[in-house]
Amino acid sequence: MTAGVAGRSSLFESRDFRRLWLGQTVSLLGTQVTFIALPLTAIEVLHAPLREIGILAALQFLPYVVFGLPTGALVDRLQRRTVMLVTNVMLAASLAAVPVASAAGLLSMPLLYVVAFAAGSLTMTFELAYTSYLPILVRRDLLLAANSRLEVSRAMAQISGATVGGVLIALVSAPFAIAVDAASYLAAALMIATMRHREEPRQREAASRLWTEISSGVRFVVGHNLIRTIALVAALDNLLLSAQGALFIPYLARNLDLDPTLIGVAVAAGSLGGLAGAVGLPRLARRWGAWRSIVAAQMAMLIAILLLPLASAVAAAALLFVVVSGLGFGVSRVVLMVSMGTLRQQLTPDDLQGRVAAAVRLIGVGTIPVGAALGGFSGEWIGLPATFVACGVGFLLPLGLVLNARSLTGEPAPAL
Repeated sequence: MTAGVAGRSSLFESRDFRRLWLGQTVSLLGTQVTFIALPLTAIEVLHAPLREIGILAALQFLPYVVFGLPTGALVDRLQRRTVMLVTNVMLAASLAAVPVASAAGLLSMPLLYVVAFAAGSLTMTFELAYTSYLPILVRRDLLLAANSRLEVSRAMAQISGATVGGVLIALVSAPFAIAVDAASYLAAALMIATMRHREEPRQREAASRLWTEISSGVRFVVGHNLIRTIALVAALDNLLLSAQGALFIPYLARNLDLDPTLIGVAVAAGSLGGLAGAVGLPRLARRWGAWRSIVAAQMAMLIAILLLPLASAVAAAALLFVVVSGLGFGVSRVVLMVSMGTLRQQLTPDDLQGRVAAAVRLIGVGTIPVGAALGGFSGEWIGLPATFVACGVGFLLPLGLVLNARSLTGEPAPAL
């Protein structure tokens, strides 16, 4: 390597970590604009029904099921920094297709489907490279601090991005607001391109052994009690959250009749909760340990989702219920994601990081397309409030797994 792994005193002073952190912050700012703008493009410009909005959300996560395992193996073969750089540039190009098509009068749901699938594929590749690269850039005992700091940036970007996104959509329309996200990925690519840290060259395996490499990652996940439990909990969480998430923007726009600016405020509440969770997580984990922190987060997630249907039942306090729900959701999501992700990184050998991350994401994220599609159809069948109630009750399943974690794993639950 041309630069060493960041030490305790230099973690946030490190030029390379700082650039990685800044690039992520900028791209996440743009991503939050698209989070609001893409479904609103379908809703307000193309007048898509709920089932098509559910399919649109599902397509962003379908690549984890289709390409996840081979992509993880390829990431372990390649220079991860280069992979991150290339995927950011390609993300910019794919998202730019939406405002260009809108200007040309060619915007359609099939085009949005293609863009959603392409962006999902590239985002998946970037995330696998990024989560595999961070344990090389940062010492393992500092991973929780590094992940928490990056989550602080994510939350801050989401807070400002949600508000900016709502205003941008009101000013220039949803399709053209997505151009901001495209520009943010170019800025992130520039930050990565100027990093000095380089990985040690790895032996390139023969193409015929790709599936052998993939199976080694899967065997590690299946054979490791704690990582297997993490993957199962993530799978159930994501199934329920994606069903709720696919309906969240339509619920705010149609059932609660909020304008884009207030939708941005509602989304920002979740990001503010995420910021609080990211800032407080290191202290929480030191005091409670990993699994008790995760138990508390699972309980908070259940309560947060059950608050959403109350918003339509009490119209005078609708925005208040949504904001409180968002705060609880934001805190619990960050605690769950960072705690479980850091445990996986700490327990995985460097040469298996990409494959293990891909296998865990296949199990955990692979349920998202199913949940998003089910959410869309359920919203049309039983209504959005009833679907939120069903999702909240469903959180009893992953909560049970976490409560039973010690007996399932057969090993002590490590503190972070």
